[in-house]
Amino acid sequence: MTLYGYARVSTEEQSLQRQLDALQSRGVDQQNIYPEKASGTSERRPVLDYLLTELLNAGDTPDLHRFSDPRVPGHRAHGGCGGRRR
Repeated sequence: MTLYGYARVSTEEQSLQRQLDALQSRGVDQQNIYPEKASGTSERRPVLDYLLTELLNAGDTPDLHRFSDPRVPGHRAHGGCGGRRR
């Protein structure tokens, strides 16, 4: 079982660092964190799509820091989705 992390910001001016730090503090290896810069209103998120459709295997856990997306079971507007298994 592998723990993967996903972090997203909407603009180039925003920093991912707080999300990256939070994911690492919850045990996600840096090499397994997938950051993305994409608008919150955009449905196109290629990094997230890759993580959910190509990378995760049965038993893996995605940890999605401060995330809300109806494509992800158990999505929430605040807090991670750690513990949701594919």
